[in-house]
Amino acid sequence: MDDVAVMSDSTITLVYRGPRKRAALWRPAVEAKCSQIRWQNWPDEVSNPADVQILVTWLPPEDYLSLFPNLKVIFSVGMGVDQFSPQQLPEHIQLVRMQDENVRASMIEYLTGAVMMLHRDSYSYAQLQQQTLWQPSRPKLAHQRTVGVIGLGFLGKAVAEHFATLGFKVNGWSRSPKTIDNVASYHGQNQLRDFMQSVDCLICLLPLTPATENMLNRDTLSWLPPGASIINVGRGQHLVDEDLLALLDNEHLSHAVLDVFREEPLKQEHPFWTHPKVHITPHVAALVVEESAAELMADNIQAWLQQTPVSGSIDKTRGY
Repeated sequence: MDDVAVMSDSTITLVYRGPRKRAALWRPAVEAKCSQIRWQNWPDEVSNPADVQILVTWLPPEDYLSLFPNLKVIFSVGMGVDQFSPQQLPEHIQLVRMQDENVRASMIEYLTGAVMMLHRDSYSYAQLQQQTLWQPSRPKLAHQRTVGVIGLGFLGKAVAEHFATLGFKVNGWSRSPKTIDNVASYHGQNQLRDFMQSVDCLICLLPLTPATENMLNRDTLSWLPPGASIINVGRGQHLVDEDLLALLDNEHLSHAVLDVFREEPLKQEHPFWTHPKVHITPHVAALVVEESAAELMADNIQAWLQQTPVSGSIDKTRGY
């Protein structure tokens, strides 16, 4: 970014690709804070692609690296950046994800509901209701269950801390060591099996990288104790669908709550739709809150222009 002019009289061209309702809110927030920004909506307002230095989007245009030869930074409008293939981006292009506190709060709300439904056997009772069966079971207390969070980044750390405050035992796994109050931390491939074997309810909040793709497969899911459950709010590509279904069918796993899928929308013929132990939501666990995200985006673009630290900057070699 050393060659980026940040003088007040310079002009920096930004291209936004996404819903126009969002642009109507974000554009004035960015222009009010960053007077040198020339905002252009893709594709009809883009006058000269060679002028573009900033790209704000969830999904980039096709062949965007060739289309925008002077691109310097990409701001993802969400938490994920796997769609940009970070490890394949040129060294000079910075990649930034959205780290909005409201997104984190939304994720905690979603997971609290899902974990409590599993913890109090509500999904099982819903199945019994369909059969008009009255079969009460004695519930466990929170301290008798272990919630496991795999992926302890911006979202995962907060989720782990939250469930500890609710009285659950909480274990976490990450690539590198982490220290979190009231959370037993595991790290690295050598400790993955021990982590999985300790968990009653597994929450996946991993970033999607070549190392984490297909990480939740028959082998690793079989390490979970019999009767364990899984909640996937990371990416659909973390989970091998047929392996999960096999472990649900042989009753090694009790339930799966899935918010993300390999292909979205989920095809109508996919067996997840009709499986009695699979519970689906349409990628809604943590949605961007437009108002707060507008201010965060404006602050981040301003920081980038001023060559100061940017919130959510990605280490492209790791992919997160």
